Amino acid sequence: MTITQISGKAEEFARAAIAAGVSKKNCLYMVETAIAVESIKWAKGNKSRAARRLHLHRNLLDYWVRKLHLKRIVEAAKSGEKQIELFPPKKSARSETGRGLRRAA
Repeated sequence: MTITQISGKAEEFARAAIAAGVSKKNCLYMVETAIAVESIKWAKGNKSRAARRLHLHRNLLDYWVRKLHLKRIVEAAKSGEKQIELFPPKKSARSETGRGLRRAA
């Protein structure tokens, strides 16, 4: 894929996301996350290799991992997981009869 094709795809994504009501800040977050995750998966969790592939300093990629909360992704890539969920569903802290929920009368 050429730079022109990549910039075209990025521009297409940004326009679609903004038209759907996604803020520019969240668009940037999604693009940074996708780039970091794909590079880390390619490098099988090796952040130095992933950073070299992106032509970044390893410390910058490490900063992205902390900023974007990708530590779990790095660990999953190192362990060789095939299916990595970026945003796994959150478990409810309360049980069905726990505090704050109404009970049938």
